[in-house]
Amino acid sequence: MEKIIDSELFGKIKLNEDGFTDDIVDRISGRVLMLDIFEDVTSEKNLLDIKAILDNYIELDKQAKKYVLNALNQGEGTVQYYYEYHKDELFPELIERFGGNEYSDETLVSHTALANIWFSLDEGDVLATFDYKLLPEDSDEILAVRFDHFQKIIGVAHES
Repeated sequence: MEKIIDSELFGKIKLNEDGFTDDIVDRISGRVLMLDIFEDVTSEKNLLDIKAILDNYIELDKQAKKYVLNALNQGEGTVQYYYEYHKDELFPELIERFGGNEYSDETLVSHTALANIWFSLDEGDVLATFDYKLLPEDSDEILAVRFDHFQKIIGVAHES
């Protein structure tokens, strides 16, 4: 049975028995994101949570970037390692991107772009993971910020 999420920002998202995996486009900004909704998250209650998160993704993106910048400034290990990896392994690409070898943490975080949003379950509750990439054309490293169904940040992970 086909289920539909009618998002204010992304329009109608049609899910099948496997969930949903495809690019979606923010109808206001034109921003393209990969969306993945796992098949076990497709109950009516969960779809309402997903719709609320998608319709609030711009604010959640801002919250995530603020959280990441604060974590970086405080030397939080996961976030610090993510950016140190890019500084160490992709230094020439950073110089090319930012026009020199001096750039602030704020610059790095502001250029870390939301690429994917995916939804899964944890103990029956929806989790939203926002995947960020600093240099997507040069690195497959991801900084994943996780939100609970109340739209509160519950963690961050570095993935590749």
